[in-house]
Amino acid sequence: MNDEKLLKLIRENPDEGAKKLIRQYADLVFGIVKTRLDGVCGKTEQKDLTADVLTDFLQSAGKFRGETSIKNYLCLIARNAAVDLYRKKLPETSLESETLTLDLKAATDVEAEAERKRLLSEITDAVLKLGHPDSDIIFAKYWFGESTKSVAARLRMTVSAVDTRAARAIAIIRERFGDERK
Repeated sequence: MNDEKLLKLIRENPDEGAKKLIRQYADLVFGIVKTRLDGVCGKTEQKDLTADVLTDFLQSAGKFRGETSIKNYLCLIARNAAVDLYRKKLPETSLESETLTLDLKAATDVEAEAERKRLLSEITDAVLKLGHPDSDIIFAKYWFGESTKSVAARLRMTVSAVDTRAARAIAIIRERFGDERK
């Protein structure tokens, strides 16, 4: 089911829309959460976070503007939610050591972080411009760490087709950014 039809179903018949969203995206969202949180928290917490991500989307579906696909949007929400939970699970550091670290890095980190964010934004835009299924492959493999075999099964492609498309997409992105490596 395409994004427009799914959003229409969610708005007109929330129960059926929720069922369809869960059937279509729960495994993907859980895979991202599991990849980020394996060894940090149990499967129950991972499933709870997956449910939270899907519920958050359902509750805010009316505000979804369609600037990206529902799939990419859910992937980003899942990744961010998993990172937030990961940070909460980290052991507390002492205020003293944290302050010292911040003081030492503050001057150079602001510029470096701004440049990193700008570059990441440009790369994300370049990947999105690749279109389906190439952008899906790149996000799944390189952003979310999904295996080629898993990506191939989900997209109903062969493993070699996924690898070939990934290699071509990377070459296009490298060309866009002036990287001469092959």
